[in-house]
Amino acid sequence: MQIVKKGDVELITFDNLTQTGMVKHGFTTRHGGVSTGYYGTMNMGFSRGEDRAPVAENYRILARVLELDENAFVATQQTHTTNVLKVTAKDKGCGVTKDRTYHDIDGLMTNETGINLVIFGADCVPVFLLDTKNKAIGLAHCGWKGT
Repeated sequence: MQIVKKGDVELITFDNLTQTGMVKHGFTTRHGGVSTGYYGTMNMGFSRGEDRAPVAENYRILARVLELDENAFVATQQTHTTNVLKVTAKDKGCGVTKDRTYHDIDGLMTNETGINLVIFGADCVPVFLLDTKNKAIGLAHCGWKGT
């Protein structure tokens, strides 16, 4: 594990994931975004009470830093369940640039390229799964009840 600084953005990365050459990844910290006050600075949550514009800009910043399509993020709607969504290209943007078409989702998985999966963590544990054989990734939000 290491903290990588790209401009003002700090990301936690893991060598074992990087070394596969299969995924771009990064767990954001609070540094590098445009949110202010209580939300400062890299707030990625639209449901936290902050205006939408700074959060959307934080996603654009993250997309630039990781060289990702800013319209391809797909975010969970975490409710402390065991529900996992198989994400496809039709889901691109859900929870970030367009409304979600799903609810009660704490995990995401895909075997399609060009999709940026997003989960949220605070007092919960984010889990990143990588299946090199089937070329699939998954993210799970493990709430305090499940960990």
